[in-house]
Amino acid sequence: MNKISIEFFGMLVEITGKKNIMLENIGDTENLKLQINDLFPAMKKQTYMLALNNKLITNKTTILHNCNVACMPPFAGG
Repeated sequence: MNKISIEFFGMLVEITGKKNIMLENIGDTENLKLQINDLFPAMKKQTYMLALNNKLITNKTTILHNCNVACMPPFAGG
């Protein structure tokens, strides 16, 4: 069984109503976004970044067993 932990931050917690969830057999980051959108339809309209094991992901990436994924809203430096 391939379980991963997904943690939501900022306004994404308000949108999903969850701070974290566990999902199984995701495969990669593209499938993860599809599953998140299915579970939380309001997420389809949101821009957010994924971090896999504390590293920002910009391309399709394989998600292995026991990985931690963070869904983060856009942020700006200043």
